Amino acid sequence: MTEDIPKQASPTYPLSMLGRRTPKPFTKQDRKERRKSLRECLKKGTSLVDKPATNITIKKPISRYDRLNALKRMPEVQEAISKMDKEKNKKKCRELFVEFFDKYSIVTKELQDIPKNKPYPYDLDGVHALCSFELDDVNILRGYRDGKHLIIAVNLTKKNEDILREFQRIIKQVRKDYRIPKDNTRNKEFTLDIWKVYDYHKKDNLNFSRIAKELSGKNENPTDNKIVRSYFMQTKRSYSEAVKIIKIVEKELKEKADDMAVAELSNNDFQNMLRNMSKNDY
Repeated sequence: MTEDIPKQASPTYPLSMLGRRTPKPFTKQDRKERRKSLRECLKKGTSLVDKPATNITIKKPISRYDRLNALKRMPEVQEAISKMDKEKNKKKCRELFVEFFDKYSIVTKELQDIPKNKPYPYDLDGVHALCSFELDDVNILRGYRDGKHLIIAVNLTKKNEDILREFQRIIKQVRKDYRIPKDNTRNKEFTLDIWKVYDYHKKDNLNFSRIAKELSGKNENPTDNKIVRSYFMQTKRSYSEAVKIIKIVEKELKEKADDMAVAELSNNDFQNMLRNMSKNDY
């Protein structure tokens, strides 16, 4: 009597798969999809931009000069400065100073004298060098993960021309890869100082006709004199521009405050809420 020899397993599949349905081999299309999926994963893992830009609307940027002037004329900023000036306790005054800086990203000294032609190297709208405390703050870094910002490490021991050439290459490539639009708006120059016109109207309570006479040096009505009429139209446009900038800055401050509130909630209250929910579940 011969002993039954067990059936040998297929060399392609292990014994554990015998009796199971034979897996369907990869087709050419399957391999193509798998390679595509792998490329997407690698792209996300090595992405220079944390979140690719979507639906980005390019708005005319506000200069540092105009931003400081807008802040200077906002009642809440004036009230905060007055509160610091009246505070006698040094510790409390420092706390108010830090609170002011966190909210407005400026120090009060910047609002005392705002020269128009002064270069502002720390204008956060364009390029900003991150400080050590900013690199360690998750909430600050989260603000740059909006699809518009790119964080670059620069080796300052290299030659300037090499750094600038590589910088331009990276910027050009990232804009192309992620289809990030760039600012092509035109900077409209006003003949009159918009903030001087704003103060004439708001602080001195002068109407636009009086302002036109004051600036033109002619004591005639806009309807009777072409020069005064020209100044009259310019004052109206200048005042409207100043009001527009103040509203934009107020909106940006509100959005920043909302973001900070959400971040604070996620860091503190949200964790406490989760702990309380866990206690109630058991």
